[in-house]
Amino acid sequence: MNAAILSRAGATDMEIAGNTLAERQPREVRYYGIGKDDPYALNVRRMDSHGGWLARPAAIAAFASGVDGFRARRSSNAAPSTR
Repeated sequence: MNAAILSRAGATDMEIAGNTLAERQPREVRYYGIGKDDPYALNVRRMDSHGGWLARPAAIAAFASGVDGFRARRSSNAAPSTR
């Protein structure tokens, strides 16, 4: 998935989330349950087709612009970190 689709679209740092707090990535938010709900009880890895992906907003935008069917790419006026 990363080599065939994501990196070709410019989304080079997307990955599937883990299921537990211990599998949380360094820049991933920490999730909190309400009451006795445990957000880490979900099997997020199984949600890879409809969610469960970790990505920066810029990577999501790169992916969307890479697969939207339009030939235009990111603006040359964009900040260097978003190119």
